[in-house]
This record gives sequence, structure tokens and C-alpha cells, in this order.
Amino acid sequence: MLAKVIPRKGASRAGFGEAVRYIARDNPDQADVLRPEIGALNLDCPLDTPEDRQTAVDILDATATAARHKTTHSPVYHVTLAWQEAEHPERQQIDAACAHVLKTLGFEGHDALWALHRDTGHDHVHLIVNRVHADGHTAKVPRLDWLLLDKAMREIELAQGWRHSPGPYVTVDTTAGPDVVRLSRPERARRG
Repeated sequence: MLAKVIPRKGASRAGFGEAVRYIARDNPDQADVLRPEIGALNLDCPLDTPEDRQTAVDILDATATAARHKTTHSPVYHVTLAWQEAEHPERQQIDAACAHVLKTLGFEGHDALWALHRDTGHDHVHLIVNRVHADGHTAKVPRLDWLLLDKAMREIELAQGWRHSPGPYVTVDTTAGPDVVRLSRPERARRG
């Protein structure tokens, strides 16, 4: 699995509408695109229709707006999780992977939406996280978040039985079982 942080374009204080409409394929120019499977973590509302998803956006925006004076950055954190070719995750595996990513980044308990896109050669999930918790606390994006995400991908691969993808973190066999460790580029090259 690979993870990629999607940078925010435009205003730093933009709400969730643009990102959610994109991942849900609700934009007018996406009318003929296959609709993705959508789920939520820590957000209890239906997501079946564009109107339902707009309600979710309104909830996310309201939570973020309440804490706007505390942060100058966007409350939206967007990351994709991509499986390898011929790997097709099921809903419970996606929920578990997304929950693991939230915990890894320090966003555990934060509202999040995900959408599974199967319209490319690799199934991938877009995960949209509200950095503002319902209690008003705004979580900072961890420094080197991409590195934390790479380690989380190896951990999810081990937990769910996926093939291992290349990255700074690798899985090594130890006497106690498989372990996820960070290797330098030369060390990874030596190992092949």
C-alpha cells in the first residue's frame, strides 16, 4: 500500500465542500464517472445522496468554524491510500485502514469521510479528515507525516495480508515475528 498526502489548493481556510464533492464524484463534470463507495468514521450521518453528503459537509464545516480563530491553516487533511494492482479491499478493511491512519497521525476520534475509487488500475481510498475535533481541539499535522504514513501502510499490509509496497519502511522477519523498520535507501537497495 502507498499513501499520498494531497495538498490543499486555494484558500487556506476553505471548507470541506470542494474536497468531499471531488471524492464523492458529485461535481457536475463527474456525472458520467462511476460512483464510489463512501464511508465515515466518527461521523454519524447518511451519505447515500448528494444532499446527505452536503449535510456531512455542513457538520464538518460547523465544527471547523467553531475553532477557526485557533488555526490559520485549513481544517481539511486529505490523503489517499492505494492498494496494489489486483488487491480489492472490503468495507471493513477500509474502515480499519482509515482508523489506523487517523491514530497514526494523532487524529484519532476526529470526523472523517472516505471514498473508494475503483476507476484506475489500483483501488484507492480518498480520506478526508477534519483536523478540528468535536471538542474544539485542532490537531496539528505531524512533521514528516508522509513518513508516518509509510510506516502505517506496512502495518496495515501486515495486519490485513496485503503485498508489501516499497518505501522507507520495510517488513523484516525477526524471531518474534515480522517487524516494521525504517531502512536507508542504500540499505533497501542492498536488500533488493
